[in-house]
Amino acid sequence: MSRRLAAIVIATLLAGPALAEEDPAHVEVTTTRILQSDTLSALDRAQTLVTRGLAREKLSRPKDAYDDFTYALNLHALPAGDIARARFDRGVVLEEMNRLDDAVADYTAAINLEQRFAAAYNNRANVYRRQGRLDDATRDYNASLNFGNAQPEYPLYGLGQISEALGRMDAARGYYQQALAANPHFDLAAQRIGVMNTPGRTDLAVPLRPPLRPTTTANVTLKPPAVPPAVPAAPRHTSRLGPAPIQLGAFHDEAAASAEWNKIVARMGSLFDGHSPRILPLDQGTRRIYRLQTGPFEHPRDVCDKVEAAGFGCFPARDAESAQAALASSP
Repeated sequence: MSRRLAAIVIATLLAGPALAEEDPAHVEVTTTRILQSDTLSALDRAQTLVTRGLAREKLSRPKDAYDDFTYALNLHALPAGDIARARFDRGVVLEEMNRLDDAVADYTAAINLEQRFAAAYNNRANVYRRQGRLDDATRDYNASLNFGNAQPEYPLYGLGQISEALGRMDAARGYYQQALAANPHFDLAAQRIGVMNTPGRTDLAVPLRPPLRPTTTANVTLKPPAVPPAVPAAPRHTSRLGPAPIQLGAFHDEAAASAEWNKIVARMGSLFDGHSPRILPLDQGTRRIYRLQTGPFEHPRDVCDKVEAAGFGCFPARDAESAQAALASSP
């Protein structure tokens, strides 16, 4: 192997998933070149395959990513921790390929190898929820939280979706508020609260969470699954908050957001005089949503009251801050 190629190997193996996240097309080219060498050790080849698999998954090529993860695992050269993450990564692409039972098997294998693997519990819960196994999903979402998931808004959101499916709207609202308290910019939870606050508004589908990538987990002891403590409903904003934009929904494409704006303006008349729509994309893993916002308004809550009375969804953009304050003040 040339000295330059050896340097590329070292840099790629050290960077691993981070490289695949930043520039997957370049990583695929680089790792493919590395894999052409016949002097790689089995371990180096396996780790390079995992890196290329992550890049290919990011490039929306799950079948190619699956092949790379499977080849890497079949080399039987990875240490236990890397095997757990490779099984997790393969579970992600299996889920994307709609091979749900196989995805569960890989997530379970990852958990068996790394029992505090919070992201694997979260992802297995996502699959269980899709399969209608709500008790199993609830158990796994709680395990993900108990094992210190670094992104707790996702399992909390999943618990909220299960509560909605079971008709437990107060519990669902509490979970969504906790998700917003964990991440005030988590628009999916704010979206559900806005829909729940609008009588008769059921047209916005509850989206499935894309799979989470593993993160460092806290060294904590598993607790029995339990319903998190109730969180007070987010207080309604008043004019003392001052000017703030409002959000009128989140949609799967820009056209749907534009159509919603046109319907609202046609119905509400002069309320939005002087205000233009802003359609803001937000990436959620492998999905992208488009938030429809406008404003700012001096009294955003008052504007939302009028919009909601007309049958549309609306919430001030600062509702997330309110939910965070509510959680902080709860016993």
